[in-house]
Amino acid sequence: MTGRYANRELAATFAITVAEILHKNSGIIPAEDPVAVEIGVPPGGNIRHQHQTRHVFGRLWWRAHLVHDSEAEEGDLYAALNILGESAFDQIYVRRTSIGGSPSLVRGILRVWEEIDVPRDEVRERALLRELLMRVLRLQAFVSFDSLTADDLDEEPGKLADESLRALTGRA
Repeated sequence: MTGRYANRELAATFAITVAEILHKNSGIIPAEDPVAVEIGVPPGGNIRHQHQTRHVFGRLWWRAHLVHDSEAEEGDLYAALNILGESAFDQIYVRRTSIGGSPSLVRGILRVWEEIDVPRDEVRERALLRELLMRVLRLQAFVSFDSLTADDLDEEPGKLADESLRALTGRA
């Protein structure tokens, strides 16, 4: 790759590496703010009322936290970081905090997303992800995704992904 696309790929690789290092080595827990911890912002500092996902270290830490799979083999704990780019993760954990608040649901969506065969000539991935997330949000009113087994966490988002694809392509 050359030009700006190579730079995007390098930036994405760098972001994934930083996310993994932050999550693995910082000792931060979900209730803390990664920036406040890292740079020592005192109580009442200028980031006090911002959500943790509104700055780069917070977004990267949360991204790693949501995909971290403690049951995976040692080298694969953060493998899901490569499934979606940062802007797609933004759709999950910033604009749809009820989804992003459930690491098990996010990992279920990512497992399903990895298997979707998107007809790129008919559907843009971003539109499909938005459609899928809207359907997940609607179903959340009736289903506790955190109480589902791993198999069910693949099955339910899988059904919703199929419905989303059919809705966007107009196929019955």
